[in-house]
Amino acid sequence: MTFAAGNDGGNSVFAKVRLMTNFAKFPCGKLLNEKCNFRRKEAFAKAKAMVTNLMKPAKVILICGLLCSGKSTYAAELSKQEKAPVLSCDALMLAMFDERLGDDHERVSAKAQTYLFDLAVQHAKLGIPVILDWGFWTKQSRGSANRFFAEHNIPVEWHFVEVTDEMWRHNIEKRNAARTPGTYYVDEGLMQKCLSRFEQPEPGEMDIWYQNTMKE
Repeated sequence: MTFAAGNDGGNSVFAKVRLMTNFAKFPCGKLLNEKCNFRRKEAFAKAKAMVTNLMKPAKVILICGLLCSGKSTYAAELSKQEKAPVLSCDALMLAMFDERLGDDHERVSAKAQTYLFDLAVQHAKLGIPVILDWGFWTKQSRGSANRFFAEHNIPVEWHFVEVTDEMWRHNIEKRNAARTPGTYYVDEGLMQKCLSRFEQPEPGEMDIWYQNTMKE
């Protein structure tokens, strides 16, 4: 270890101090170097794990069920637990178009779903979980959703909200009477359309099977 005086006219005892120690020459220094290397490797491993977790996409939760089965209420509660936004095809369409689109309804609905699928991928890749709430009435629609997110390496989690026929009809009557903004009026024709198209999921399709026992 060498102390070198600085060139300051001799006004101070030590103007500059240089530590010229090679710790590797001494047993204690070698031990310190080994400990430092271990800690650096440990810190690097932790940092790498953190970055890997940050880069890992979040899951997309898809909610299956009849209209007026309690999906939106369920999604709202799930949103709080998962810290995840809810993307609803019905909410988007009602915000942008008239309640009835007639022959254009299916075409516009398909475009809205495509847009929300892409939006869900963007969120998931940023590490933000997303909840998709629009029924997925058919096995084909559920299979298409699985394939779409698998192509983007996004994990999915399926939730089914099941409701009894009695409760379902009660919820429809209550909804129609309330006429809450942002909801469809469900007439007999829409009810029959829903029942004719809906395909009950098989247990193997769903990750969470929720029996709704609360009337809306």
